[in-house]
Amino acid sequence: MKNRENNLIIGASGLCGQLLFRQLKDARLLLRSSYKEYCKDQVILEDFKEIGKDNIAERIFVGIETLFYCYGTTLKKAGSKERFFEIENEIPFILFRQAKKFGVKKIVMISSVGANSKSRNYYLRTKGILENFVLAQSFESLIILRPSLLLGSRNEKRLMERISQFILSPFCGASFLKQYAPVQAKDVASTMAKLGIEKREGFHIVNYFH
Repeated sequence: MKNRENNLIIGASGLCGQLLFRQLKDARLLLRSSYKEYCKDQVILEDFKEIGKDNIAERIFVGIETLFYCYGTTLKKAGSKERFFEIENEIPFILFRQAKKFGVKKIVMISSVGANSKSRNYYLRTKGILENFVLAQSFESLIILRPSLLLGSRNEKRLMERISQFILSPFCGASFLKQYAPVQAKDVASTMAKLGIEKREGFHIVNYFH
């Protein structure tokens, strides 16, 4: 099994990131503030744009083989489209460009079902733009997970997600609709951990989780 100390999790304070860290306890974490659970290798950086500086990027990425990307937000939480775009596109562009420059070989990242850079939906369009950007960096291995609505215990209440769960669940029995079914965050995290260990080269998209 691959040495877990060669792993970096970005977004460990989120729903999937927390669950992933519990499976990869020796991973390095990139955070804005100290993590509530014990981690011997935390990099605290209040402004992720600082990663654009090579001396900071070197400290974060050198020695990392696999980057697990769970970082993201919602339009409501971001507060504006401008801030949402910054979190979902501008900052990740810096992160992935520097990760490539400093030797990261494999990316395992969470996107969204329906991600498409040409979508009329703003959320799905930004996800698609990011996918295209990361693909263009030519990492040795890129695995993109596209879950639908994530289920699990969150710190904040998300009314629209609960409504979506109620509406979507009855219609997801058909095989062609399964990728749109709400999915447990723990299953996504487990899939990420397994894929991080597996030797997979090239580009892969994952739509189903178990």
